[in-house]
Amino acid sequence: PLPSALPERTLQATLREVEAAIRALGIDFGPAKGDILVTRAGRPVILEMATRLSGDYFCTHTVPFHNETDIVSAALQQCVGDPVDLELLRPKRSRGVALRYVWPDGLPGRIRSIRGWNEAASLAGVHFITWEPHWLDRNVGIGSELTPPTSHRERAIAVMTSADTREAAVALADHVTRTVSIEIDSRATSPRELARSSS
Repeated sequence: PLPSALPERTLQATLREVEAAIRALGIDFGPAKGDILVTRAGRPVILEMATRLSGDYFCTHTVPFHNETDIVSAALQQCVGDPVDLELLRPKRSRGVALRYVWPDGLPGRIRSIRGWNEAASLAGVHFITWEPHWLDRNVGIGSELTPPTSHRERAIAVMTSADTREAAVALADHVTRTVSIEIDSRATSPRELARSSS
């Protein structure tokens, strides 16, 4: 969720660590994306630093909903050699944003029912509830086979919410995940059917 729940001192230490990693790698053009852990003592540790934008809704949805910056447009301007409009990177507000993923219980199996989806999607502050691309590309619905995830890309459903505060956005996202119910008929799947549907 955004904004960060870490204290300002830890955030500044993390920023310094990120900047040091970028310099050490010689990254002097384009975006840099890092995965960072913070120890119990508040010390940031770099796990990964890559020369790309962050995926998984972060640059396209999470950050814009949080502070109205547009990292993607700024990166595109830089890539094609246009002057970067720094106004695109200037935060204009600070709202809470939460992203949650949902896996139905009882996998593998076939979808017996989907309840609460439209009700949850209509709530103020719910930006989207969607099947993840792995399943969306298969036109998933009632009767579709769902298998247990074997990688990050096989998540089932994504939910994104925003509110005035981080806590309110998280509470709303958690409410949505409780409201949306995907019932699975696990008895409908034999090992042979599972192997055939996954091939």
